[in-house]
Parts: sequence; C-alpha cells; structure tokens
Amino acid sequence: MTAEKFQHGFKTEYRPTWREIPIGTMRSCKTNLISLFVGAIFLLPFLSCSQSNDASDKTPTRQLEVLGDTVDQLGAELGCMLIDRKGHFWFASNRDGIFRYDGKNTIRYTTQHGLKSNFVTQIKEDFNGHLWIATRDGYCLFDGKQFQDIQWKLDNAPNGIPFVTQSGLLFPILDAVVFYNGLAFTRFKIHPTDYQPPNNNLMRAYAVYGHTIDTKGIIWLGTQSEGVAFGNGETFFFLNDKDLGSAAVRAVFCDRDGRMWFGNNGGGLYLYEAGVLRNLTQEEKLGNDAFLRQRKAVDNAQSLARVFTINQDRDGSIWAGTIDAGAWQWKQGRLKQYNQGNGLPGKGVWYIYRDRQQRLWFMVDGQTVYLLDQGRFQRKF
Repeated sequence: MTAEKFQHGFKTEYRPTWREIPIGTMRSCKTNLISLFVGAIFLLPFLSCSQSNDASDKTPTRQLEVLGDTVDQLGAELGCMLIDRKGHFWFASNRDGIFRYDGKNTIRYTTQHGLKSNFVTQIKEDFNGHLWIATRDGYCLFDGKQFQDIQWKLDNAPNGIPFVTQSGLLFPILDAVVFYNGLAFTRFKIHPTDYQPPNNNLMRAYAVYGHTIDTKGIIWLGTQSEGVAFGNGETFFFLNDKDLGSAAVRAVFCDRDGRMWFGNNGGGLYLYEAGVLRNLTQEEKLGNDAFLRQRKAVDNAQSLARVFTINQDRDGSIWAGTIDAGAWQWKQGRLKQYNQGNGLPGKGVWYIYRDRQQRLWFMVDGQTVYLLDQGRFQRKF
C-alpha cells in the first residue's frame, strides 16, 4: 500500500458518505452518540474564533475564582475524561457541562460559570496544567480559576508551517487545523489549494476527527472521508484504501513502538506499520456490511466495525472501543472481545483513557466509568 501525496493543483472530488459532523464544523447542533449512524448527524466540535497570536490583548482579566456547583453524581452523555497533574478527575458531558472529582466532592461547571457550552466533547491538559476544552460552540481555556473564550485566537491564527513538538496541541477548526506549541498558534491546511468546500454543507471531506502527534513529530489527522492525512504541517500524504476513506476516522493512536492505529466508524480497526496498512476488521471477518455498504443504522454486537477510541495498556495490548460491540483487545496478534457477557457491563465504549500508572479507564454507554485492573473491570463512577 502506498500513500497518496498532497500535490498543489490536485483536485479531489468531495464524497459525502457519512452524515456525521466532524470536529470544527458546527456551532449549534444537539447530539446523541447512541443514535449515531451513517444517515445521522454527529458532532465532535473543535471550533474556534480567534483574533491574534497575542493572548493578552483580548482575553478578559478576571480576579474571582469560579467555584462551580457541588453535585451528587455525574451527568449523562459522558464521552471523555482526564486525570490532571493534581490527581483530579475531569469528565466531559455532551449535554451537562464538565465535572471535577477531587476525591471527596464532585463539582459541576456549566455556561453559568463561564463554560462556552454545556455540550463538551474533549478536555486536554497542557504543560502548564491549564485545561483546553472543546465544546459545541467553540474552545475555551480553564486556568484553574476562570474560563476564557479562545475561539478568536484560533480563527485568526497566522497561516504557516508549524514548529511541531510532541507536547504541543492540535485544534481542528473549519477547513483548517491550528497547532499550539506553548508560545504561538499556527494555522495550516491539509486539502488541495483548488479544493472548494461546499458552502451549504458542513460535512467536509477533509474535516478532522481523531488526531495525534507521533514520537517523531509527525502530525496524523483522521478525516471525514479522505482517510488519514500525515505530514509535517507543510506536506501531507493520505492513507485511504481498504475502506479507510469510506467513513469518518474517529480515532488515531500511536503506540509505544511507533506503530499507528486508526479507528473508523464503519471500516473498523486499522494498523499501519512499516509502510503497510492492514484492516484487521476485514482480516478477521468482523465487519458490519449493513452499516458500511448499505448505510443502514444496524448495530452488530459481534462486530469490530464502528471503532471510536483506541489506547494501549501497560502490558502493550491495544484496546479498541466500539459504539455497539463493547471493547476489543489486540494481544500478540489475536483479538478478544469484552462485552456484557464477559465482564464489561455495556455495549458502547465511548472513550478509553490511560492514566499515569498506565491503567485504562473505560467510559461505557455515556453513563458509567470502569477501571481495568488486574484483568477485571471495576466500576468507579
């Protein structure tokens, strides 16, 4: 398998194959991950609205610390989590804002406290301990005391070639990506120069979902319907065969050996190693053709077709979470499924998080959180 190089003047025809709204494309849309299917609209927004590369001239100065509301339990539609450097747990709800658990109390933050939107899709922590929060209506930054709207920074970031570091942050926005290295924001594009995004359709072929930076500083971006783009911010190549370009690439992961793993919502689980792309779902005959080929909203509890999240445990096993068939473990070249029949109480694994002890946490059906410890799933939240 060879990668297709991005060439100026190369025209790619837009192929709207999935009714999903990717990161950085919409500012208002109600979402429900359970009802995600080819004919449905899904939102994973990483939006922006910025003004300059200098944060000091527009970011409002606030003196009082936001306290949030003490609650008894987490909200619904839980799709992302993070344990910060202080050991606090953060949970993102795609409906109810964000939640912080400090070991004793659970605090909820919403738009009433300065959050950009209560529909939150992702939380990242930078090297300063600040949280970058992606919502339906854009990005905001939490410095431990206050929320700051940083959309304007991203929208107005200067175009250029990013100085990529592995500790930097990627922010997919509408028709572009912004990289932040801790000092400055740099905007770049992955689509051909003559590509014209449809004005009346926010489902863009090159819109970005999953993304990461590997150990060599290469940027990897999962797209709506162009497969996976990888490059240095100036030149990009594309992997899009074996159905990788047939559906949205929701997960992009680099393991400790430098191998790349991709999760496709329909195509399944992919491994890219030494220039060879493998579709493990096809190889093991675990696909869902009704969903992928016929575009029917049909779940398959025995399939490895709709992969939403990927991570690696301390023993080196790769774990893939699906929206309809639990979790799958890839260990020493063999696949094993975990679902309601063998220890994982739920069918939809929306997110898999690895903590500093290399333990894995599984967010199941948007409602519960399980820790995988010594081969057993233990409910923690």
